Amino acid sequence: FVIGTVDYGNDDDAFSELVRDFRELGQTFDQLGYFRVSPFFYVKKLVWVFSIFFTTLFLLFHNKKPYDADTDSNNDSLPIPIALVAATLLGLFWQQFAFIGHDVGHMSTRTHARDHIPVPHLSALVTFFNGISVAWWKATHNVHHAVPNSIDCDPDIAHLPVFALHKGMFGGLFNKYHGRVMEFDWVARRVFVPYQHFWYYPIMMVARFNLYFQSGIFLVNGLMSRKKGGDGHKGRTILDSVAFVGFFLWLGLLLWHIPGSLLEKAVFFFWSHAVAGLLNVQITLSHFPRPIFGAESCTGAMSNKDETDLDTTKVSNGNDNAKVDDVLVNNIKYGGDFYTRNILASLDVSCPRFLDWFHGGLQFQTLHHIYPRIGREHLRTIEPVIASLCKKHGLPYTRMTFWECNLEVVKVLREAASEARKWSPLIYEAMCAHG
Repeated sequence: FVIGTVDYGNDDDAFSELVRDFRELGQTFDQLGYFRVSPFFYVKKLVWVFSIFFTTLFLLFHNKKPYDADTDSNNDSLPIPIALVAATLLGLFWQQFAFIGHDVGHMSTRTHARDHIPVPHLSALVTFFNGISVAWWKATHNVHHAVPNSIDCDPDIAHLPVFALHKGMFGGLFNKYHGRVMEFDWVARRVFVPYQHFWYYPIMMVARFNLYFQSGIFLVNGLMSRKKGGDGHKGRTILDSVAFVGFFLWLGLLLWHIPGSLLEKAVFFFWSHAVAGLLNVQITLSHFPRPIFGAESCTGAMSNKDETDLDTTKVSNGNDNAKVDDVLVNNIKYGGDFYTRNILASLDVSCPRFLDWFHGGLQFQTLHHIYPRIGREHLRTIEPVIASLCKKHGLPYTRMTFWECNLEVVKVLREAASEARKWSPLIYEAMCAHG
């Protein structure tokens, strides 16, 4: 629904040259058909993804241990290597299907300009097979795209008491998305944050369970709001809730019927989820190492000048991998205009073409954040154009290998952990005292 229009008059100076250039480029991409994909692109993706799933089922139900004549036992269990391979494939299936759900949620799966994408129905299908509510994901992900790496707005960096990316999060920060204070409590101060660089990968291996939990809370709240006469978000549908329950039904039946002891089934269950944790690593490494906007204002370092007066074009020396001026970036409201903030907050993964399937389009994170509805099959083609335009405006288009991205994440977590070990609530309260 249209709730209003912004009248800028005839003043072309209402937008900066940077904004005008990126908007015009977006119009060019639209004319070239880059916001649409080939009809066969997702057919091939679905064939690939479900081949992984059916291979998993084949390994689980056609590879029992042979009859043991010495013990007169049927050995109703799987060989350990086969069970681990099947669990790995199931985790890979969830990771790959999530990429398709990501494209559906962004409506970047259109094959024609006039396509009507039944997002609730396709989202329910993704939820059914993947177990993570697309309705919940859209509610958080849309905010993330609007204000990426904003210290008090972006839900994708609000992970206390487990992770804190900047000392500005130590004092107990009110998160505008969650509508509550993210406390830097005893658990955060003593258990997780001071050692978060060690916790990172183990937590990524079980992070999927948190996504289940968040999805469940979101859907229950959505159903309750419907009973009260209002939903508040179109994505909160009964269909998505049914699909969410359906996921646990088929997963439960799968675990019930696969051969093996209770311990073997538990190992299969947890290992498949650990492998699926690759997705959490891929998501976090795209933004964790990047600047946190508004961080200094949360630690008392903000000057009295208006944040919006800062010149957001002077954040780089033009080098593709330039180090952003932390002092300047931390004092820009939300990171500047839409394009600037998303470029500064994103990190691309440099990889060969044959590994594009593994990253699912997330390796072109900067491009994706600027034009979220660009078809995935076009990302590699138009990446050089985006990099060139960033260079023109002095913005860093940052690329690193997958290994280097992981090292950067650990480095950022380690630096914040070091600050956390020196942080004291008494010192913080003294700094915040007035009078």
